[in-house]
Amino acid sequence: MGGGSVTLTQKAGVPLVWVVNLKSHTVMVYRGDGSVNRLRASDELSGEDVIPGFRCPVRAIFPPSEQPVKEAPPDPTGPNGPQE
Repeated sequence: MGGGSVTLTQKAGVPLVWVVNLKSHTVMVYRGDGSVNRLRASDELSGEDVIPGFRCPVRAIFPPSEQPVKEAPPDPTGPNGPQE
């Protein structure tokens, strides 16, 4: 799911989007308020107030035998460039 798909999903009213990157073993968390976080294998995925009580270690999402590939830091302006 690319940045454009995330934006369309959020415009449709979806309050929480998780984008899993199998190569880097990270999960990007996009919220309806526009905030974005990158979670790594040592972090925990949460359903926040959208799916109360849901928690999952990020490392549990990925096959244990694969090593993550480093990826560039997130763009501070967001997935689609500067917000207007």
